[in-house]
Formats: sequence, structure tokens, C-alpha cells
Amino acid sequence: MSPPGARGVSLAETLIAVAVLLILAGTAVPVAFRATEIREERQLETRAAEIGRALLAFHADRGAFPTRGRGLTELVEDPGAGIWLGPYLTPAGAGIGPLVDPRGGSFVYERSADHVVLRAEGFPGWSQTIGVAVVEHERAVRARRELGIVASAAERYRRARGGYPTSAAVLAPDFLGEDLLRDPWGRRYRMDASLEVPWSTGPDGRGPTSDDVFPIGFAPERVPWGGPRES
Repeated sequence: MSPPGARGVSLAETLIAVAVLLILAGTAVPVAFRATEIREERQLETRAAEIGRALLAFHADRGAFPTRGRGLTELVEDPGAGIWLGPYLTPAGAGIGPLVDPRGGSFVYERSADHVVLRAEGFPGWSQTIGVAVVEHERAVRARRELGIVASAAERYRRARGGYPTSAAVLAPDFLGEDLLRDPWGRRYRMDASLEVPWSTGPDGRGPTSDDVFPIGFAPERVPWGGPRES
């Protein structure tokens, strides 16, 4: 028996309540699905950034991106030829390989002369371009830094031998280690005795050209028209 003043719930009210619950349930599913998508997209961006950094580091060490045949596996497995300081990537998580996207697909890439396009099988339509210009900039920064060390060694040579070195080769082994005689592009640093400055021919390997690299603090206006002489 119902308490005084209480009334029963009508069939209409019950149906309305059920309809509201169904609407709420139908709304919650897409929201939860979108939240999962956002989480996966963020994981994709993070992992793609890691692969991008690995590709640039690989290029900096070897002077080229991984081959088309072996692809991204060269970031985790030594290709067996040339300089390889990897692995350049670590696993994404327990039991998850370093080249697996957040949806279980594989990362793949297309290579061209100066850039690569990274794609993810689990995310159709997604891609990311990684250009070699970033590598060249980092190499130029490194060359300027190293040229300061070469310049110091050249000055010690001048004081000890009475003249500025005509080539970087004469600095080894007494004034500079062999590992610092070559620029980040694998070529010998050059010496200009008239300016008493070491320099690099830069990415194109030719000098004098606009991409030549000089030590930090060296004023470009000191370089005569046409640049320093090649030794």
C-alpha cells in the first residue's frame, strides 16, 4: 500500500525516462569514441616526431636517408655498411615495436632526394614531410662550433711553427685529433693563411660559394670578394 499523498508512476512517465536514458547512452558512445581517437592522434604525433628525429640523426651520420628497400628498419637494424650509430629508435612500449603506429599499423615512408614522406597504415590520409634542410642547418651549426676548436689548434701551430698552417692535415696529431679534421659533410676543413681562418665548403663541397661556413664570431666582411682560397 502506497503512503498517503504518493502516486504511482504512469506508463507515459516510464517511457519518457527510458527514452532519455537511451538518448544519453547514444550520446556517450560517440563521445567516448572521439576521446579514443584524440588519444590515438596525440600518440601518433608523438611517435611520428620521434621517428622524424631518428631520420634526421640517421641522415646526419650517413649523409642520406634510409634506402627504399630496407626503409625505416635501418633506424633499428644496422644495414651493415657505412657509419651506423643506432639504434635510432626505441620500442614504443612493452611488446610494441618502434615502427608500429598507435592503431597497430606500420609506419612507412617514401624517399626522394631531399626529403621523405612518413605515413601510418592505421591512419589513412595522414602524412608528414621531413626535409633535409633541417639536417643541413644542424650540420652548419656543428661546423661553426668545431671550427672554433680548429682555429685554436691553428693558432697553437702558428706559435709553435712560426707560420699559419696551409692545410688542416698538418694539425694532426700534435695539435688536433684526426676526428676533428673533417667537417660534418665528411670533407677536410680548409685553411686560409692570408686571413688566418679555418673554414668549410659547406653542403655543396665547393668554395667559394654562399654556403661556406666560418667559425663563430668570424666577421663575414673580413672575407675578400670571392671568398677564401681553397688549399
